[in-house]
Amino acid sequence: MSATFGVLLMNPGSLALAQAAAPDPEGPATEAPPAESSVEAPSTEEVPEVDAPSVEEVPPAPAEAPSTGLQFEGGIFGGYHIFGKDLELGVPDVPGRAPDHGVQFGLRLALNFLPWMGLEAEASGIPTVDRIDDLDTFVMIYRLHALAHVAQLGKFRPFVLAGLNLGQIASTDGSPTLGGIENTDVDLGFHAGAGVKFDFTQRFLARFDARASWLPDYHDGGVTPSFEFLLGLGVKLGGAPPPPPPPPPPPADTDGDGILDPEDQCPSEAEDMDGFQDEDGCPDPDNDGDGIADGLDKCPAEAETRNGVDDEDGCPEVDEDSDGLVGSADKCPTEAEDADGFQDEDGCPDPDNDNDGVLDAADKCPAELETKNGFQDNDGCPDELPKEVQKFTGVIQGIQFKVNSASIRKTSFKVLAGAVKVMKEYPDLRIEISGHTSSEGDHDFNVKLSHDRADSVKEYLVSAGIEPSRIEANGYGPDQPIAPNATKKGREQNRRIEFKLLSN
Repeated sequence: MSATFGVLLMNPGSLALAQAAAPDPEGPATEAPPAESSVEAPSTEEVPEVDAPSVEEVPPAPAEAPSTGLQFEGGIFGGYHIFGKDLELGVPDVPGRAPDHGVQFGLRLALNFLPWMGLEAEASGIPTVDRIDDLDTFVMIYRLHALAHVAQLGKFRPFVLAGLNLGQIASTDGSPTLGGIENTDVDLGFHAGAGVKFDFTQRFLARFDARASWLPDYHDGGVTPSFEFLLGLGVKLGGAPPPPPPPPPPPADTDGDGILDPEDQCPSEAEDMDGFQDEDGCPDPDNDGDGIADGLDKCPAEAETRNGVDDEDGCPEVDEDSDGLVGSADKCPTEAEDADGFQDEDGCPDPDNDNDGVLDAADKCPAELETKNGFQDNDGCPDELPKEVQKFTGVIQGIQFKVNSASIRKTSFKVLAGAVKVMKEYPDLRIEISGHTSSEGDHDFNVKLSHDRADSVKEYLVSAGIEPSRIEANGYGPDQPIAPNATKKGREQNRRIEFKLLSN
């Protein structure tokens, strides 16, 4: 295979000045305006579109250097040639005497008649040896091929080529013999390859080629491949200078958020303009970064405290009362939980756990409900009335008065003395003494009489040493009967004195 870009060796002086050229547009001067319009049109159309690509696509245009006339390109190159072992070249009646691999150098000249296509001629030499006797051998290769640029990537221009090549054997002393055997072997073949050019400037370039060539083999009249890899330098001559690049389009605002793309960190996403970092051009769906979108975040400027309590509301939970409970878990956010082991999870202090009206601090039984029976109701514990106290609750039998009078009969003193004893034994007792009558007689008189009789009993107890504050005296007359007034027995039952224990 041989990969050498066509340069005819017959004019090495002119070829030494040439370097691998960028394709130059061919054609009459009438074609120049279309070339210029093709550059300018995108500049006006790309403004409303995506700016970044438009800016990147404009610079490559000058690298193509489109012109209105023919352009010449010349250059030098060097590389390495890998001959096929079955090559017929250099094997006149001596099979296996094909040239060995070797360094290759040469010149090239190109005529570009279109901006992307041209013809190229090359001449190159390969000093080597034959594969049997290591006899010095010099191989000349001449090429003519068409070259087409397939893309413009900034300053890089990839290309492909294909054409014909001619290989010729010469000995090192200049005689047409090889190893004593006359050798004027010349073979015709074809080649193809690809490469890339790099434009240093509008005139100077570098180039890399990789090619395969096919020349006859000595076995069956077919062809055998050889390969070559070349590096070169080139210069472009002639042709009109390329048009100036269009001015860069004004900065665009792709997402329409009022922040130009060069300053917009998110040019394809509109800023939400919510007052939070609006200058960066990026939407901020979660300003406080707590994982809850602002539309659902009750506190978009304050990060949620991830503590398992109301984590979905987006607000930090503050423990205002410092009781260790926050958010909806604290039903009394401004009152500290008393942490007394009773309903401590609600965040509310429980001053009266059993709700018996006796505060826990004074409640001897904070988990048990006080029995409101008038007996030791201040200790907070459930209790039963002692039997001796029970005797002096309800209707007190044996207390009698003179007819239509509040004067106590002497027969009643024994009963009253028993009441005094009980009240002294239980100093926390408080009682109500209530007087009652039957319905006989005047109602108002009966009410007053019942009240006077209750007062008489109270006076007796007070005179016996009971504190007046522990006794209330009331008269209800006939208004609270416990038996029918229609019978004598019923009326007798309704005429009574009752003791009732009062809560402290």
